[in-house]
Amino acid sequence: SEYLQCPRVSWTKGPLKLSWVSRWWRELSLSLTELWTGITLGTGKLVPSEAAVELLSPFISRSGPTLPLQFDLRYGHEQASSEVVRASAEAHMRKMRRITEVITRTRRRWEGISLHALTLEALEDFFDCFNLGARNLKYFQITTQSTVFRGQRCPLNFILCPKLQSVRIGCPRVCIEPEFSSCLSLESMTSLDLSYSHSHLDGLTWLKCCLNLEHLSLWFYSASSDLDLLART
Repeated sequence: SEYLQCPRVSWTKGPLKLSWVSRWWRELSLSLTELWTGITLGTGKLVPSEAAVELLSPFISRSGPTLPLQFDLRYGHEQASSEVVRASAEAHMRKMRRITEVITRTRRRWEGISLHALTLEALEDFFDCFNLGARNLKYFQITTQSTVFRGQRCPLNFILCPKLQSVRIGCPRVCIEPEFSSCLSLESMTSLDLSYSHSHLDGLTWLKCCLNLEHLSLWFYSASSDLDLLART
């Protein structure tokens, strides 16, 4: 999506490459804090490399103390065999939690967050972080390679994200709990994309919180409807 066109973080591309041209280019690139505010890691790999984990802190420090940050994490490859995925699952979880630990320290500066992982469990620390608030967050996207519906549901609490404009949920089990909807009004939200809604109630709960939508995409998979619950919504 347009809001997360971050430079690819690697040893050969983006701001790092500029900083290695010469002393003059290094001083120039380090003086331009905006160069370091968009951070993309992964692009299809199953397991974050140690180099990628270590790059996060320099990028964040070079972005200065106040500029908005955008993070794009893409770990999980759709073409990988189930045997490869199972063999990589533990390392994937461990490295993703290390990355999450660094990124969540900057939650007050988040402007855009895009997450792709093997499973929701690898991203559970992000869900806890929303309870503390991310008041500058405008764009949030989450997808997983796993599309299994069974398992514990992961409620999102956006009460402390008043600037949120766009949300895309591309995996099962992520929801807004009905009890949140009574006190949650996402007035800035204009775009909502739900690819795996569990039920009509789930979809209506989101809509109840987002009254100013300009774009809506809502897909039901194995969706159930409870007429009594719908009547009370």
